Amino acid sequence: MGDDSCLLETVSIHMDRSITIIGICNKEPWYKKRSQCNRKEVTLTVSTPEDSKIAKLNGVAALRRHRLKRICRECEEQDALLSYEQLANLLTASIKTISRDIKHIENTEDLILRTRGNGVIQNESQNNQKEEASGWN
Repeated sequence: MGDDSCLLETVSIHMDRSITIIGICNKEPWYKKRSQCNRKEVTLTVSTPEDSKIAKLNGVAALRRHRLKRICRECEEQDALLSYEQLANLLTASIKTISRDIKHIENTEDLILRTRGNGVIQNESQNNQKEEASGWN
């Protein structure tokens, strides 16, 4: 799976239904290898009392999407990003499911979920580096 495939790097699990893991600093460019990126600890909410209500009313897929939005928001608030692989591990889902969920959320809720590899606004110098790397300049 290349350099960006990774196991979930867990720092600690807390009694308050949260977990601390290692994400990538959100200032790192998308093309930089994960092994060369600055990493950052992020504390994420694993579950809330609201989660069980969502699961009962709307089903497991709705619960997973709700948690996905919360995790991405908490990462962004802490200036970090997670990869699809990390999100899949956290939510015990496949990478394809995470990808479909992100597309569903973005299409139905007019919301962009920032992850390592999508939803990142590139500045002009990053666009130029992308063109140089791809040979399209």
